[in-house]
Amino acid sequence: MSPLIGILRQHWKILLFAGFFTPLFIYLGLWQLSRSDEKADLMSRLEAGSEAEPRLFDWQSSDRPEGFTRLRIKGEFLPDRQVLYDNQIFQGAFGYRVFTPFCDPETQSCLLVERGWVPGDARRSTLPSAEALSVPEGLVEIVGQADTLQAAPLIMENTEANARKAQWPRRVQMMVDPPALLEGFADSAFLADRPASPSVLPWVLRMAPESPGGLQPFWTPNVMSAAKHTGYALQWFAMAIALMALTVWQLARRGDDDTYPQNLEQKHDR
Repeated sequence: MSPLIGILRQHWKILLFAGFFTPLFIYLGLWQLSRSDEKADLMSRLEAGSEAEPRLFDWQSSDRPEGFTRLRIKGEFLPDRQVLYDNQIFQGAFGYRVFTPFCDPETQSCLLVERGWVPGDARRSTLPSAEALSVPEGLVEIVGQADTLQAAPLIMENTEANARKAQWPRRVQMMVDPPALLEGFADSAFLADRPASPSVLPWVLRMAPESPGGLQPFWTPNVMSAAKHTGYALQWFAMAIALMALTVWQLARRGDDDTYPQNLEQKHDR
């Protein structure tokens, strides 16, 4: 019997353990490195978009702007169909992130615009006043960055479907895509003279605070930094190296234990 087969038979449990977890740790380290590259690219696009000159958005274009692209958009706010993202804390105060439809009078298209943060009633007995949520009237031009909302189950404060659709401003605990958030908004009095129901674009504009109707800036990218992902990758690689070293040491130690009685027998025979 060859020495290799003997080692496999005697120490198969150790080898199986190391053979499973060592590749797993290496894979997790490589995955964290790929996530690090993704986050570095994301942050570079965010920084480039925030510093770039905004380009005029064409409502008739079917092209979806890339994430964090800085845009200038002309349109009208719908003050009676706003969405309040609940339980948003700013400097220790309870409040809401405010999303307001922004529509083009000509193309029948609307865009959900995040205008910023407003304080709210922590007891949740009342919603922000119309004055706090006010927007400029008529055609205005705003500036902001294109983005998407993270999909999640939509939870509203009223479980009755009809009441849920009829209540505005609409208070939600989770964000979904803009068309779902604005379900039933087409009955707005500001859209009564439109020949057709408006369509809602599937992305949002995070509006610059200096734009007309801007509120307290609040949104920041909620992402883990590239450096943290790199740190986690190094930890996984270190665990893989440590496991391989321990496996070799354990096999060598057991090999010495196995040969020790044989050496004693040989000395005794002499």
